Amino acid sequence: MVLRLLHATDAIFWLEITISIGLLYYLYRILPEKKWYTILIGIRILLFMLFIFLLLNPVLTINSEKESYLDWGIFVDNSASIKNHKMPSLNAIQSGLEELLDQLSEKNIAYQLYHFDASVNKRDGQQIDGSGLTTNIANLSLAIRKIEHTLSNAIIISDGIITEGNNHHLDFNKIRIPIHTIGIGKGSEMVDVSVQSIDVPTVVLKSDGVNVHAIIQSVGNIQDRLSVSLYHEKELLGSKHIRLMGFGSKKDINFRFQPKEIGKQRYEIRISSVEDEINILNNKQNFNLLVLKDKYKVAMITGSPNKNTSVLKRFLKENPRIEIDHFVRINGARFKPEIKS
Repeated sequence: MVLRLLHATDAIFWLEITISIGLLYYLYRILPEKKWYTILIGIRILLFMLFIFLLLNPVLTINSEKESYLDWGIFVDNSASIKNHKMPSLNAIQSGLEELLDQLSEKNIAYQLYHFDASVNKRDGQQIDGSGLTTNIANLSLAIRKIEHTLSNAIIISDGIITEGNNHHLDFNKIRIPIHTIGIGKGSEMVDVSVQSIDVPTVVLKSDGVNVHAIIQSVGNIQDRLSVSLYHEKELLGSKHIRLMGFGSKKDINFRFQPKEIGKQRYEIRISSVEDEINILNNKQNFNLLVLKDKYKVAMITGSPNKNTSVLKRFLKENPRIEIDHFVRINGARFKPEIKS
């Protein structure tokens, strides 16, 4: 604990203190011998001296220390691309990971082990199997930021093939702990083509045309001409040829078709694969479409006709997608025309 003054004492300060003490002594001698009166005067003078002391801006600094132990964060890529390397193999990667963790344990270094692909999950065991479909590096940076207060540093073990996520470099710049990377695989970049997203309405009428907008993403050194097709079950509805540029670039594809059947229909967009592609499971993506009839049937039930009936009926008939049936109640349960049960 340290007490220091922001303003140094000077002659005026000590003069005020001396006057206060002298005034206290003087009043004590001349005032009547009433104890409560003397105490009251003394309290006032002491408060005055305290006010003078506060003018020096005293600062009281209290220092305390708290010791906490931080773990190492080990983040291992478990996406599908990790098992497609010929050199090193998945077994060799697994063996290297086990050796690294054993060395940390021998040196009594606490660590937290995570696997990441499309998401980041904490693991107790060391086994990796490459079961993830994609690698979302943006989710990894967000996960590290959430737990960085418990880590001394982070080690990322990955082949560096990113198939999902945006602006990950900016997110990693916000992390305040050291980040180390261990690369897996050869220096040559692996390739992948995927259907990243599909934009399509969920409900349409049978007579309407449907616009489908898909985004195709390519990763790696790709300059091939590929085919993108739209299927309804096993029926081919359309196909287009595109040329991809790779290196994370995206290509917009548009289809237009008219449904032939009503009800919930299943469609699929497929893209042909390229040589040495790391993951062909993401080369297709399904979407569902609810197809309704061309016209909606509306039953209009009224009692005795009035001016509102004709206005409402005319309004409904003006809509070309509405087919109206008008039932007029005569008495009791009788209608004209009759309502079939």
